Amino acid sequence: MRKRINALRRLYQITRNNEELRESRKHKNLEEKKKYQYEIRKVKLDSWKEYCNVAASVNTWSQQEKYELIAS
Repeated sequence: MRKRINALRRLYQITRNNEELRESRKHKNLEEKKKYQYEIRKVKLDSWKEYCNVAASVNTWSQQEKYELIAS
């Protein structure tokens, strides 16, 4: 997906003579970039949730220690 975003960006940047084409490529680039950033955020959040679940299941006292540190 990153390669596609970079390719769209390059196409937008090299288009100089035709303003209509440049604007359409600009909008396409921005739309794809938003989708890409959304996917990155989603994957990061999923990864963090998975890490928290694994960490909690490995050490049964991790939740208790966490609450004790917060309460201190």
